[in-house]
Amino acid sequence: MTIGRHRLLQLAADGVLIAAAWYLAFRLRFDPFDVPVYYDDYLAWTTIALVVALKLAVFTLTGIHHRWWRYVSTRDMWGIVRGVTAASLLVYPSSTSRR
Repeated sequence: MTIGRHRLLQLAADGVLIAAAWYLAFRLRFDPFDVPVYYDDYLAWTTIALVVALKLAVFTLTGIHHRWWRYVSTRDMWGIVRGVTAASLLVYPSSTSRR
């Protein structure tokens, strides 16, 4: 598999969006300056980097970035659901083991 500059740009954009979603999920759930102390490990940069790396790896392995988004079929949608679910199932135990 070759990784062209367009795919790298797409991976970088997905990485930024994943990191922002993870960070904002905690910041929006609680007051921005009142996140409970026991969530500090979840907001550490090492945890966020691990989450981004795992999710991007699963997205790449499941071929999510190989599809043309203009012509998405129901089969493609289920492939995306499987990829996102697998990535989330991998991230959960690895993020809770860091506590």
